[in-house]
Amino acid sequence: MEGSGRSRPSPRMTRDATCENEPQRHVNAMSKIHRRPKFAAGLIENSDGDLLIVLPTGNPQAERRWQFPRDEVQGRESPENAMRRLAKERLGIEVEITVGQPPVLAQIDGRSVEMRYFHCELSAGEPSSRAYAEVRWIPKAHLREYEFDEVSQPVATWFLSNEAR
Repeated sequence: MEGSGRSRPSPRMTRDATCENEPQRHVNAMSKIHRRPKFAAGLIENSDGDLLIVLPTGNPQAERRWQFPRDEVQGRESPENAMRRLAKERLGIEVEITVGQPPVLAQIDGRSVEMRYFHCELSAGEPSSRAYAEVRWIPKAHLREYEFDEVSQPVATWFLSNEAR
């Protein structure tokens, strides 16, 4: 603003390094990510190193595919607590979480969701099919013998590629 004697105020930076005078498009985009439903999924191993897979109920036979146990995170529940709840309520077991993976985006039933996978060890109980049509312990090398849903297939493929090493 030359000649007016006024200088243009310099924009102040906020904590997220955006200018106060600039549109906060990225903040709006981030808030949309946080509104996605969150899911916890378990890569549960027993003492023999076998993985637990489940066959969900409720889908037509032609569409049912195996998956790793998963459930939606409820309210203010943490993904870790959702994993423990899933194990206890849906499978009748207790698990010890050994590693939590960073969230990844996935599609479940046509919805974009934030998925957290947890490597877990069985610590108590024997899984029951109370919430599933079927549950199975399988050796990791046998994952290729099962047809997985689109969310679980990349994880099964990852296990198979790491078993080959």
